[in-house]
Amino acid sequence: FELNDEVSIKRAPSQPLMEDLDTCSTLLSFATKAHEEQRQSLTVREPNPHSHHIFGEFVADEMSRLQPHIADKLKRNILKLIVEALDKQ
Repeated sequence: FELNDEVSIKRAPSQPLMEDLDTCSTLLSFATKAHEEQRQSLTVREPNPHSHHIFGEFVADEMSRLQPHIADKLKRNILKLIVEALDKQ
């Protein structure tokens, strides 16, 4: 994944929501790790990053400080809230 890549989730109504959340959690973990490696390798930072990048970096930094099982639970809860919000739209 690259920093600006978008990930969309399309699920069949018969597919369990928790299965989707597990998949999303894995994708988020991979993207966070890839972003962290990319950030460490960059010597010049973007002068005016977009607010969603700032938020993403903040969340990634804070989650890296948590115990792994707590971070995984938090990721699942965040993704669940996002899916619920999208369903309401």
